[in-house]
Amino acid sequence: MTSDRGGDAIDIVVCTRDRQSMLGATLEALLRAADRVPGTRILVVDNGSRDGTRAFLSGEAARDGRILPLGEPQPGLYHARAAAIRASDGAILLFVDDDVIVPPDLLSGVRAAFRDPSVGVVGGGIEGLMDGPLPDWFAPRFLRDIPVMGVDGDIEDCRYPRFPPGVCLAVRRAPCLDYYLAGERRQAELGYGGGAISGRPAVGGDDTDLCEIYVRAGFRVIRVAGIVVLHRVIAGKLTRDWVLWKYQSDGRLRVRMARLRGRAAVGGETARLLAAFPALVLVRAFVPFLPPARAMVVRALLAKSLGGWRETLFGPKGLRLPYPGPAGGDAPGTGF
Repeated sequence: MTSDRGGDAIDIVVCTRDRQSMLGATLEALLRAADRVPGTRILVVDNGSRDGTRAFLSGEAARDGRILPLGEPQPGLYHARAAAIRASDGAILLFVDDDVIVPPDLLSGVRAAFRDPSVGVVGGGIEGLMDGPLPDWFAPRFLRDIPVMGVDGDIEDCRYPRFPPGVCLAVRRAPCLDYYLAGERRQAELGYGGGAISGRPAVGGDDTDLCEIYVRAGFRVIRVAGIVVLHRVIAGKLTRDWVLWKYQSDGRLRVRMARLRGRAAVGGETARLLAAFPALVLVRAFVPFLPPARAMVVRALLAKSLGGWRETLFGPKGLRLPYPGPAGGDAPGTGF
């Protein structure tokens, strides 16, 4: 779908589920940013909320016509994003999480980055708005998992596994999106909140897969230091249970992506992840004697390796995702 709003028209996409209490502040900030770039729309996908989000969005749309409410009943971030992509005619799609506050000049920075035709995906820095102080066991490396992170240099070119997270992620409309909408990706269960079709847990990684599509099509994936958003960090993410869940999910993701892309893509990394398990089990015995943050790192790395093994033994098999370019020329539906 092409836009009659101009070659650099922006559609902002917000996918949400049961977050009405946070959504108002996010939309208010997005509307302030849209004030500076006429023609910008805000597509909000209600992914099956049960907290009154649908009625709230109807009221917001009546108040400001730039807000376009959409519905996607199939749970999962991938399905919500796919619904927005199909409804969008923007030249640039900017995905923003529903717990993010953007600055007023965000869209100008995004547009400027895409003036380079080699750029396909743009991310930036993420600052945290914490619900409370960090616990003494919370190691600095865990901030990246929330995610809260800066940018290395003015512009950072990104490759797997350091792709920009989807907290605030802009993509150029291109044939790449046809690959993202391919039927195989509905079965891959990558986006958080999915997994309802098979009953298997979704493992995240939807952002990673989207970036990989653009890389294989020959585009650059970058993070820009001048693009910075605020990410609200709820107290639930500052718990040991959440950190261990996140690391175990990441371990599952690494193995699942290896299968979905083919062994050559990330097979070496996956092998190291699985091979680390025996050593981590031995180190686990010393956890009671370690400082709290270091002990938690050991537990998290063990959870990640355990997640990799669980995915190896019980995860979905027999599906290969299609990608553009010579590295992605495998026929859809083939794999191991």
